[in-house]
Amino acid sequence: MTSAPWALDKELLARFGARGCTAIPDEEARKKILEMELVGPLLEVLPRLTEGFTGNDLQMLVEEAKIKAAIRATKRQEEEDPKEVDSSVELVDLEEALKRIRPSVNQTDLQRYQSYLFR
Repeated sequence: MTSAPWALDKELLARFGARGCTAIPDEEARKKILEMELVGPLLEVLPRLTEGFTGNDLQMLVEEAKIKAAIRATKRQEEEDPKEVDSSVELVDLEEALKRIRPSVNQTDLQRYQSYLFR
């Protein structure tokens, strides 16, 4: 499976009347996407740290951060009272997730999409 239209058969593509491409979300759009999953001060920081991320990239980042938060909470439960442990996503979880999750689209890809759309 591919999301690269130039990798598809030309006859198959001819069946579609229009070509389209969804833009990479800008900072405000990234904030709105992240608002669906996160709350608080993280929403002020994270959109600036995720330049070039697609909506799917952001979803993967949040999922990775949730895993990091769960691991952190599990470790705390072993040391503290389990009733007082908070498993909310914190900045440290997002920073760790950002080490693994990177934008899936680079400048070369963007230029290739633009040249495909406008030929």
